[in-house]
Amino acid sequence: MSKQLLYKLAITSILWMVAIAYTNAQSLYWVGDGGSWNDASHWSATSGGSGGAGVPTTSNAAIFD
Repeated sequence: MSKQLLYKLAITSILWMVAIAYTNAQSLYWVGDGGSWNDASHWSATSGGSGGAGVPTTSNAAIFD
């Protein structure tokens, strides 16, 4: 394979990985008053929903509404 073809494949692969990571991001919503960030019962998958969705990681958007 030529260097140019390998370069194009590498760039295409990186773009696909970024696109996939972006589309898989999940928003988690804070529910309840006070509490610990690490308490999954304070995080919901929907705004105003019930807790238990898990604790946000670097791939999630943490929303306080």
